[in-house]
Amino acid sequence: MAFSTYPRVPWIVIIIASIPFGAGIYFVFTSTFTYLVTAYRPIAASAMASNSALRSAFAAVFPIFARPMYLKLGTVGATALLAGLTTLMAPLPFIFYKIGARLRAQSRFTAE
Repeated sequence: MAFSTYPRVPWIVIIIASIPFGAGIYFVFTSTFTYLVTAYRPIAASAMASNSALRSAFAAVFPIFARPMYLKLGTVGATALLAGLTTLMAPLPFIFYKIGARLRAQSRFTAE
């Protein structure tokens, strides 16, 4: 979506490109919430609250650096940077799937 900021890109391209993005966000949130409740059943409310607090803290801090980043890098550059960071984080669910059992075994808060 970073390269859809050019004026010559039709608006429908942006709408169509946002469909997989929205679906991805939905699946990430759903799987994260399900995992937190399942893995941390005894303290599920606290796990969900900490997730919400972390997301809210990021949402509060993002505007502080977003405007300078977009002014310095431009619309395409800043959005491409965010897309690149997202691409680098894409393998994390698979990594956590592979080492998740070991991480949960070391935690005293997970359900048995």
